[in-house]
Parts: sequence; C-alpha cells; structure tokens
Amino acid sequence: MRAPIRLITASRRRLTLSGVLAVALVGVVGAVAYFTSSGAGGGTASIGTLPAPVIASATPGPGTVALNWAPGITPPGPGAATYYVQRDGGSATGCPTSGAPTGTTSCTDTGPSPGSHSYKVTAVWRSWTATSSAVSATPLSAPYVKWLL
Repeated sequence: MRAPIRLITASRRRLTLSGVLAVALVGVVGAVAYFTSSGAGGGTASIGTLPAPVIASATPGPGTVALNWAPGITPPGPGAATYYVQRDGGSATGCPTSGAPTGTTSCTDTGPSPGSHSYKVTAVWRSWTATSSAVSATPLSAPYVKWLL
C-alpha cells in the first residue's frame, strides 16, 4: 500500500513544480513584452510671455519724478503681476523695489539728484519678468528758501 501513496505524492510534487514553472514563464513573457514594446504619442504645448508694462508718464516736479505705467495684459492663471521701478539701474526712492514689488501702477521718486535720469518698470509674475522701455526725466530744481538775516 505504501507504493501508491508515494506515487501520488511524487505526481503531486511534479504537478506543483510544473504549475510554478508555468506561472514563472508567463510572468517572464509578460515582463519582456512590457519592457520591449514601443509606442508613439503626441501632445501640444505653447509658450507664453509676460507683456512688458508701458510707462505712460514721467512727470518731473521739484526734486521728484512722478511715474505712471500701464500694465500689460493680465497673466494667464491665478495671481496678479507686481511691479518695481529702477532709476539708472538702481532703486528709485519712494517706488517699489525688486526686493519688494507691489501691484501699484504709479509712484513718485523722491530722491533723484539734479540731472537727467532713466526709468524702467519691471513686471513680475511667478518666475516671469518683463521690463519696459526706458523713459528719461529731469527733475525740476528744488524750491529754495531765501533767508534774510
């Protein structure tokens, strides 16, 4: 009686081993098919730009220059553009700076020295920037007070 039991156990082992090998072979074939397949696809994309602001006026006053600018179109997506002003490549006193741009579209430079100065306004939105064309302005001489002694 013992011989038939051994035969059944050996057959069961062979069947189990065959099943494991079949599953492994199917897995390997599937993996090879997955990693060697090719395909093609397509997509579209566009590149946007941030329009530069336009300096509408640079009005000289006594020791000051009042600036007004028109923003470009609203940037795509959420958030508004902010602006900063440069006088001769540096900061303009009383106007937004590159370190702290604001959403305002006007300011008065209260610190220009006598002589002609070049002004630019830069729009900032996320990582985009756009700078206006330069506009020159010469502040008027500061009013003086005549002291009588």
